[in-house]
Amino acid sequence: MEAMTDKNFIWLVFDSIRGDRTSIGGHDRETTPTLEAIGAEPDGIAGTCFAHAIWSQPSVASMMTGTYPSMHGSGSYNEVLPAEIPTVAQRLSDGGYHTIGVSSNPYFSATTGTDRGFD
Repeated sequence: MEAMTDKNFIWLVFDSIRGDRTSIGGHDRETTPTLEAIGAEPDGIAGTCFAHAIWSQPSVASMMTGTYPSMHGSGSYNEVLPAEIPTVAQRLSDGGYHTIGVSSNPYFSATTGTDRGFD
């Protein structure tokens, strides 16, 4: 399928960094100047979010699906993200975006199913 948009976005995830300790998250020390510069571009957006769990596997699954851990169960009663819960990448792909996922985090991988939808 040909991409339906000429807009691009990059979604960066930093594991174990408190959002309130970044300058884009309101910290008074300049800790993330490059991310601030990206966000200051005419079409740029930069921001922080919070984790829905205290460890990476359910947090990554929540980020990749937009659902709570109680819905996807990853890290509790599911080791692999249930196939019936679509990922953000699957939704973007369905919308005509080309998607690339790069990670060294084992909880964002084929093993857990959170990489579904990336080209």
